[in-house]
Amino acid sequence: WINECPIKSQIDLIGHSFGGFLALQLASRFPKKVRKVVLIDPFYNFQQLSKIHSFIFSKPRPFIKLWQIFQHFLRVNTPSPLILNIPKDINYQTIQFNQITQQVMIIWGEEDKTLNHLSFDLLTDLLPNAIAQPLPKCGHVPHRTHPKHVNKLIIKFLASTQQSGTG
Repeated sequence: WINECPIKSQIDLIGHSFGGFLALQLASRFPKKVRKVVLIDPFYNFQQLSKIHSFIFSKPRPFIKLWQIFQHFLRVNTPSPLILNIPKDINYQTIQFNQITQQVMIIWGEEDKTLNHLSFDLLTDLLPNAIAQPLPKCGHVPHRTHPKHVNKLIIKFLASTQQSGTG
């Protein structure tokens, strides 16, 4: 898709959760076509999953589907059951983090119960030109719970003219 894209200039990518994984893949594989990357509570490693989701994710697909239905009706502040839709056979080890030289902003909710929020600091350290933007009182979807604030952060980041490599 990115090779066939008729846009002549570089593109900016924004990805949430598994979309963050895809954005990292594209930035890694097409560095000349991607200008900047915004990651919102990005999934990039199975070790980020909460303990309950690690346990559930190890079970067969029918069990996972039952858990998702049960969790939907539970309606308490639990990890997002949608994270369990991530394909079990993805190879996240193909991402060469140190080769992603584009500017990257990582936004995450400090109260994310779906992915371990400490993993976002690690990702910030792995990427050579990343900035961290933790948000207090936010969970896994800060762009839905605090859209005005997140939109301002993204617009400011994308409008900045700082060049890659100045980290």
